Amino acid sequence: MRVDRYADAGDFLGAAESWLSADEVANNVMLSIARSLADGTRTLTEPPYFAAVTEGGEIDCCAIQTPPHRILLTHGTPRGSAALAADAFEARGRVPGVIGPGAATASFAEEWLRLAGGQARVSMRQRLHKLERGTVIPSVRAVFRFGASLKRVGCSVGILARLAPRRRCGPAGQTRSHAVQTFLGFSARSR
Repeated sequence: MRVDRYADAGDFLGAAESWLSADEVANNVMLSIARSLADGTRTLTEPPYFAAVTEGGEIDCCAIQTPPHRILLTHGTPRGSAALAADAFEARGRVPGVIGPGAATASFAEEWLRLAGGQARVSMRQRLHKLERGTVIPSVRAVFRFGASLKRVGCSVGILARLAPRRRCGPAGQTRSHAVQTFLGFSARSR
């Protein structure tokens, strides 16, 4: 197995983008980070880490790190993940953690601990979901009525308000709930 380290995101994408794109659902975070660094949308204050493990000319797995964040891994063989751990240890010496598929992170952590010592623990388990098919719901003609029905809608507004991103809430000082109510075309304060 051979580990190739890349000096910048453009070189990394040149080598690994087509392989990463073949499983875009699993690799979308790595692709997004690398693309935003390559096109200048995102800048860093510390040098990033980009690496790919190849065997027989084929990519086995990849890793990136944008300090101070954790190393991000792709799926790969245990040997490939261990090779990335050894290379990252040589390049970085210390990292705050690793994120990736369970088997890949376990192999990475095992090799890292062999080199650096210490202990590892799982801090969070996550899962990806892919929507492959949806059902189109036909539009419904309706009129929103204020009054008693507002109480029934209030629960939905509360849920939407919690889901509304903080950075897209409208004018400064506007609450998320108010922003969602404004988006829905009514204000609970009007009644």
